[in-house]
Amino acid sequence: MEVNKPIYRSYWLVVAWALVILGLHILPSENIPKPPDWNISFDKIVHFILFAVLSFLLLAIGSQYKKQNNASTFLLIALISIIYGALMESVQILVPGREFHLLDLLADTMGVIAGLIGYWGFVMLRSPR
Repeated sequence: MEVNKPIYRSYWLVVAWALVILGLHILPSENIPKPPDWNISFDKIVHFILFAVLSFLLLAIGSQYKKQNNASTFLLIALISIIYGALMESVQILVPGREFHLLDLLADTMGVIAGLIGYWGFVMLRSPR
């Protein structure tokens, strides 16, 4: 009989990633490297990627403990990730040279959605037809 390892042992990766996000959000503006000069905001791309990875990891690890992911699982993970993004944007108000940006939160939200869709596509590709 196979025994599942405790859930807290699998979530270390999500916690580590959430701490990376926190660290990047509380970094004072003078310590942030100068981004490349592209036509789109490099900052928004970073927000998008950070939260796409977060939602992907949450869903992937949560799937280890739940046999089937349904719409409520996707919605719960989306809400958790978006609320975390809003909290991180709010924390920036306390950091010198940083501030809350609604467009950053929008990039976070788009990243969350992309991470969930990416996970769903990953599962579809791996599942037998």
